[in-house]
Amino acid sequence: MGKNKTGEVKTRLLQTGEAIFSTQEVSATPVAQILTQAGITRRTFYRYYANKHELAADIVRPVFTESIITLELMTDDNAANIDRIIDIYIGLDEKRRDALNLSSRLDPQLFALVADEHNAYVAALLKVLERLSDLPLWRNPNPAYNLQLIARTAIPILKICREQPGYPALYRATIRGMLLK
Repeated sequence: MGKNKTGEVKTRLLQTGEAIFSTQEVSATPVAQILTQAGITRRTFYRYYANKHELAADIVRPVFTESIITLELMTDDNAANIDRIIDIYIGLDEKRRDALNLSSRLDPQLFALVADEHNAYVAALLKVLERLSDLPLWRNPNPAYNLQLIARTAIPILKICREQPGYPALYRATIRGMLLK
């Protein structure tokens, strides 16, 4: 199979997996459904992935890696970094909505495949929050608390806000209201 054809098939698999996993759990998805919707054979699927969880991991990884890159650029204690953290979620929602949603509902098998990326994201976010913790803006200046608050609410709140006109501003205001005085 030529290099261009290989890239096309992998892209089709990723897009198909993303569409399917946006509406049903990875563990509940038969590989046959992915094959049918992607228009590929079982042999072709297994040339790229050992199982459907590896496909799902390839869909989710960019959510973490892109976030880490952005967080690592936040090297100062500038209060604007709070909005930059919030904007990570808005940007991912605009570019990788289904992958972002999938990242919030990782089953144990999928989590095991992306644990390194997830943990690196958590560490990068905590590092930024620790730098910002001395700013007199926080409702609670504890970085670990704010990390938990963001981790547990950022995506569910985004899902609610995205249904409203001008959702990025509404989302920013909602998250800021939750975190800041």
